[in-house]
Amino acid sequence: QSTRHDSMPPTRSIKKRYSDTDNDNELSTANFDVGGTPFKVSRSLLEQHPDTMLTRMASETWQSNPEDPLFVERDGERFRYVLDYMRDGQVSLPGGKCGVTKTSIFNELTYYGFANVDPECISSEFTNLDAAKYIARLTEEHTEELAILTRQRDEKNMEVASSIVAHAACVRYMTTGNPSITFATATISTRGGYTSSHDLLTRDGTNALDFQVAEAVNKLSLLDAALNTALSKYGLSMSYYQQTSGLCGLRGKEENCIIRVTMNLSSL
Repeated sequence: QSTRHDSMPPTRSIKKRYSDTDNDNELSTANFDVGGTPFKVSRSLLEQHPDTMLTRMASETWQSNPEDPLFVERDGERFRYVLDYMRDGQVSLPGGKCGVTKTSIFNELTYYGFANVDPECISSEFTNLDAAKYIARLTEEHTEELAILTRQRDEKNMEVASSIVAHAACVRYMTTGNPSITFATATISTRGGYTSSHDLLTRDGTNALDFQVAEAVNKLSLLDAALNTALSKYGLSMSYYQQTSGLCGLRGKEENCIIRVTMNLSSL
């Protein structure tokens, strides 16, 4: 059986009710269930902080049976540091990524009703002796986080590019009625059956879709599955897709970029 709190009634001293049973281990401690993690807290420690929510919860007014666990919908890992503060008046957090921060512990102490907490009493452990290990752990965490962020970025870039190409393809198909779609941003000159040069077109109102598509897929190999997912929103699918790149004069120098995108569409 657990007792849950919403608002706290005035406190009736826990010392009065339990002082005669201090030798009884079960009654000299209060049982808390913090976010599913059980804790035993001495009532003598609670008495040192009479105006806090924890002491009020463990009082006779709120707890009819001293053996019942008192449920608190908070984080159990952070509660350990709340107990440190109750015992020592300060908190020392392990350096690195430990799941708790100075701000989070300060917020926990405020929630539990500790007044006038000096943020400087919450510190992170760090010494020159463990600097190498600490830096290695930070580097490992950074590498893992960067890998996740990079993957998320690439997935989002693929989704955005696919959406742009699918929209342009739908517009071009509805405008021309031709399921064989081509987007081109440069003319291709050939000599002897081979491409000899690419001349970038001037961007204007007639080729806006062409440049939008070329810019969307530039330096990106569009995945068939991603494009078909985007096309399905328009009731279309793609059976053939090709990107063609070439050297074009951009910003005063030649760069390799996408100059042509071709695809075949069909209705779903």
